[in-house]
Amino acid sequence: MRRCGSYESITRRKPRTVTIKKTSLEIEFGQAWHTFLQRKVLTTAWQTGFVPDRRSPVRFPPLRELIISLLYIDLVSLLDFAISTQMPPERFEQLGNLHNRINTLAKEGRALDAQRLHAIRERRNDIAHQVWRVELAELEDAIAAVQLQLEAWGLVGRPPRYEAFAERSAARESDRPDSSAMWEWTVGIKRDGRAILAFNWREYLGRDEEG
Repeated sequence: MRRCGSYESITRRKPRTVTIKKTSLEIEFGQAWHTFLQRKVLTTAWQTGFVPDRRSPVRFPPLRELIISLLYIDLVSLLDFAISTQMPPERFEQLGNLHNRINTLAKEGRALDAQRLHAIRERRNDIAHQVWRVELAELEDAIAAVQLQLEAWGLVGRPPRYEAFAERSAARESDRPDSSAMWEWTVGIKRDGRAILAFNWREYLGRDEEG
C-alpha cells in the first residue's frame, strides 16, 4: 500500500536565555554583601577573642559579643542599601527611613516577609540604642532572612560556603638572634574549600624564656 501525504520536519527550539545586566549600584551591593559574609565568618569564628599563646591560650568573649552586635547593625545597613537598588534615588530619599521603604515594597508585593524585615530593623534599633547582647544564632537567622529577600530581588545568588581557618606551623629555627625558635601562624577565610584571604605572623620564643 502506498501512503500519500506530506510530513513536516519539526525542529525543537531551545528556550532563549535572557540575561539581565545588573546596574553599577547592584554590582556594588553584591560585592558589599559578600564582603560582609566573609567578615562575619572570620570575626565570629572560635578564633575571635582568642590570644594565641603556646603556654596559656586566653579567650576574651566580650570581644566576640561586641563584634556580633556590630555585624547585626551592619546587616540592616546593607538591607537599606539593597532597597536603594529597588527604586529611583529620588523616591528612596523621599521615603526617609527604612520603615517606610519596607512598607512601600510590601504594598507593591516586592517584600517576601515585611514583618520579618521590620523585626530585624527593630532589633537593630534596640542594639544601637541600648545595651543588648546578640547571640550568633540570632545573627545567622537574620542573615538568612535577608539573604532570601536579596535572592528574590536578583541581587545575589546562593552564598558560597565560607569558613574560617587557623594554622600554626611546627617549631622552627628562629631567624632572629634573640630567639631560639619560632612558629608561623596563618588565619583566614576559605571559599568552597579554597583560601581567599589570609593573615600571617610569626611567634618567637626568646632565649630567656627557654626552660
